[in-house]
This record gives sequence, C-alpha cells and structure tokens, in this order.
Amino acid sequence: MATLEVRGLTVLSDGGVSLDGVSMTVDAGRLAVLYGPDGSGKSTLLRAIAGLERLSAGDVLLNGGSVATWPPHRRGIGLVFQDLALFEGQTVRENVAYGLRTGGYPRHERSRRVVEVLRLLEVEDLGDELVERLNPDQQQRVAIARALAPAVSPGPMALLLDEPFQRIDPRERPAFRDRLRDILGDLNVTTILATRELDDAFAMADDIFVLDGGRILQAGPLWRVLHGPNSVRSAELFGYATLVHGEARDGRLVEEGVGSVAFPPGFPLGPRAVALAHPSALLGVPPESGLGCGVGGEIVRIRAYGPTWILDLRLGDRIMEVRWEWDVAPPPRDQRIAIAVRPDTLRFFNAGGDGRSIEARRPAQAEPGFAREVAASTTVAATVAAVATEVSDEPAESPPQVEPAIVANGEMAAPTAPIEPVSLTPEAEPDEVQPLTEASAVPEPAEAGTEAPAPTEAPPTETPSYVLPAIRPARAVGLDTPPPSPAPAPPRTHPPGEGGSPPSWSPPPADSSDVHHRGMPLD
Repeated sequence: MATLEVRGLTVLSDGGVSLDGVSMTVDAGRLAVLYGPDGSGKSTLLRAIAGLERLSAGDVLLNGGSVATWPPHRRGIGLVFQDLALFEGQTVRENVAYGLRTGGYPRHERSRRVVEVLRLLEVEDLGDELVERLNPDQQQRVAIARALAPAVSPGPMALLLDEPFQRIDPRERPAFRDRLRDILGDLNVTTILATRELDDAFAMADDIFVLDGGRILQAGPLWRVLHGPNSVRSAELFGYATLVHGEARDGRLVEEGVGSVAFPPGFPLGPRAVALAHPSALLGVPPESGLGCGVGGEIVRIRAYGPTWILDLRLGDRIMEVRWEWDVAPPPRDQRIAIAVRPDTLRFFNAGGDGRSIEARRPAQAEPGFAREVAASTTVAATVAAVATEVSDEPAESPPQVEPAIVANGEMAAPTAPIEPVSLTPEAEPDEVQPLTEASAVPEPAEAGTEAPAPTEAPPTETPSYVLPAIRPARAVGLDTPPPSPAPAPPRTHPPGEGGSPPSWSPPPADSSDVHHRGMPLD
C-alpha cells in the first residue's frame, strides 16, 4: 500500500494547458474516482502520475517520497490505458507477466502472480490465447490483470485505471464493478479510477475528484459533492438542471415565461442568480393541485421508465426532466403542468455575465419560520389522482404552496420545527393517510389472564404535515445527507476473500471546495 499525493501538477501541450496546478491526495488503500467529461484531462493526469507525461511543474509522491524523476517502471504504479495497449502477437500469460519481468521478479514468483491474477479476473482459462483473438470484454480484463499483477502480494504500490469498464458487456458491468471493487479491497491497493460515467463513479468511489478543463473543481466524499455542488458547472456534471435563471425580486428568483421560486429574506443573491435542482427531486403535478413550487413548463415528451413516468418539459429555452406518479395517466403533450420540488435539494448561486461564473456564499441568517412545514391531508399521489380523475364532486381545498429551504455551498437553512412524516397503511385508500403517532403504533400483547385493553383512538391532531417524497434517480444513489459518525473510519480494509463495503464516516470540517483531501471515505 502507498499514500499517493499529487502537488500542483501542471502539464503543457501544443494546444495549451492540459493540467493546471492539480493537487490531490489518496490515502493508502483508498479508491478515488476521477470524474469528468471527455477532454477534461483525466487520461493526462493518470499518465503524468505514471511517469508518461513531461511535467511543467508539480510533484508526485508515494508514501511521502518524490517519484517525479523516476522512470515509469521503477515507480511501482500500475496503469490500465484507455486503449488497453495490449501486446498483439503475445499470449494472455505473456501480457500479464510483462510488468513482472520489467520489475525484476524471479520466474517462479512471476508464474505464481500471473496464475493468481488471472483467477481473480476470471480469465484463467485464457492464459495461452493470443490477446488479439479475445473479445473486448476479455481484453479489458487482461489489461486490468496486467496492471494488477504486481499488487497480488502486499507492497508499496498504486493502481491507475483509465475508463476500465468501457469495453465490458453492459449486462455484466454491474457484477464486474462489484467484483473489481472486492479485489481492490482485499488487496488494499491505493487506486485512482478515471471515468466519465456517473454509474461507475457511484459504484466505485471512496473519494471523488471532479475534473474539468484541467482543474479540480471539487473534491470530497461522494455524498457531500453530490449533495452540495460548489459551482454551477460541478452541479451540471452531477445531473443538476437549471430550474430558474433570472432576477431576484421581492424575495423570489424570477424568470420570465418559466416562473419563480422563493428564497429566504437576507439571502445574498445578486441581480441575477441561478436556482438548480436534481431531477430525482422533481415531480410533475397538475397546476390546480396547489403543490407546485412556482415553476411550470409545457410537456414535449412522455416515456415510461421503471415504476414511474418521465416527462420532458420545456422551460424557456431548455428542457427539464421530471417524474410523474405511475398510477396516474400523464397529461397529453403540449399541456402545461407545474413542478413540485423537494425543498432541501434546491441550490442557489450568484451568476456572472454568462451564468457560469459562480460565487456560492452562505446565506445570511434566515428569518425564523421561513422553511415552513407543508400542510396537506393527502399524499401527492392522492392529490394528483383526485385532480386528474376528478374523483370528488366537491372542490378539494388546495394545500399551501411549498416554500423551498435554501441551500448555499451545501448548507441548508434548517426548518424551525420538525416535519412529521405520514404513513399510508395497507388497508387504507389514498385518501385515508394516517399520521404516525404513538396511538397508531402496534400495541404490545396483553399478559395471559388479563383483558386486552380496548383500542384507543389517536388524539385529534391538526392536518398532518407533508413531506414531498424523495424520488430516487435510476442510479441507486440518493441526495440525503447520511447521519454523521463520531470519528472517521480507518482505511478501507477487510479480511482477504470476504469482500465488503467501505465504512461509513463523518465528513471532515474542511470546506467542500478544498481539493486537498486525505482519506475521506463514503457512507
């Protein structure tokens, strides 16, 4: 194992600056994901760490010692190239043994490691096959095996993986990701994995570094970066969409033709600002439901996706994706609907001239009561059903409009009172939602020989509070902040062969825009 550190790495190319002062730290045994779009500098950074790019400035350290001037084969760093770079005309066994030969391992040790790593990657039956005869999935596994071979026995070593799943059969990719993560966990190999795919990042990351334009935009544990993007660009890379881009007027951010959302008094918005939300937190609702946040759009596309409908809405000059309750038929195309939003997922940024120069600042002290509970006697599904199908002849009383809690730089203005959840019992119809109270809990059985107490009715309560349901994205990653742990957990380790998941932990006190992170595991 080795702690891998990069300090102020700069790489110049004919077209300009490929890397601009990149700094990052991956503690021993950790798996860090380098996430960014094509052309962001991911491959260049991995090649620079491995010693295959000329550095204009900066340093690369393993266990505190500089290796920036060492030749690649002496660094103890394995690299899986994006284009694999397998040696055609050689067998699988010969390709995997290449790094061991150049590393000076004795013949018997080379043979042992080759057999072991081929078994780990589930290609042990292909040892005598020429690599050009393999399918893309098998070639990808061989390339990973070649980079991993020096790590089969513990030692100071790091592994760099450049888009390691792009050739894997999509049907087998989830299982292969799990398998590779278990292998790396068993071997405690310090790893940096570069990818442009969010699914790969979510499945693999202990820590994540967001790279764009040759610079680290944000770094930290995955849940913090996802839940608290520090710039519009970082938010966009994680799938956030612009809900409103307009002017601040009388406590609301207003965009002509789209609508407006409220922000708390004293929040330091400039003349123009941007409100972003994650699509997983957006729900389409009928305008007359009263559940909208103040923004609406025209339906341009409808499609079924799993247990929900996906609607593409036109908001001004852009398209936004929202969900629609599965058990209610969606409205036809060209009809205008409102958008309900999970309040805690809104992100506000002051915007520069093109809307992409962002200054994220903490809000001033919000006035008490701004983040209010939303009172409603039914769930969204029941309200939407009632409005869409007109099940009642009597006009339903519209619940108060959702007021969003405001978030800046990952911090949320906390409600002044807790929001009481509601529960739909199996026997109840949608219009019979029961608030969770002590009286509604399951009673304990009575002792033998005693008369069971008569069931008691719940005391009268006010209209139960309502929480807009957290509709998760298709990827199994949510936006909710996990409960903090009292102290950071040790590096990702578990007994060989038993697999396991990274330990939960509490976030470090450093600012989320800080790019120097040491050993920040995920929940």
